[in-house]
Formats: sequence, C-alpha cells, structure tokens
Amino acid sequence: MHFSIPETEVRSGDNGSTYVAYNIHVNGVLHCRVRYSQLLGLHEQAAVARCPVLPFSYCL
Repeated sequence: MHFSIPETEVRSGDNGSTYVAYNIHVNGVLHCRVRYSQLLGLHEQAAVARCPVLPFSYCL
C-alpha cells in the first residue's frame, strides 16, 4: 500500500471558521479528507501502540 498526502484545501466549518483539510490518497485514489487534529490523534495512538517486530532483511 502506498499512502500519500499530495494536496491540501482550505474548508469552512459549520460555524464559519476555516481549517485546512489534508487529502489522503491510498494507492493513488482519494481515500478521505481529514483535519490536522485527526492526523495528530492518529500519530499519538500509533506512538503508544505496540507493533509487532518485523523480521530483519539480510543482504545476500
């Protein structure tokens, strides 16, 4: 899977305030638009979560 954030856009909220939306693409297709606060929350959760250890790659 290839994740990318190639573009952003300024959007307005329900109360008239503006924010920046980040367009997240997965394998070249738009998947969703999120705010910075949502990306920050995902980063904080990933930093705390224990991920399985990947096997090492050896050059032959």
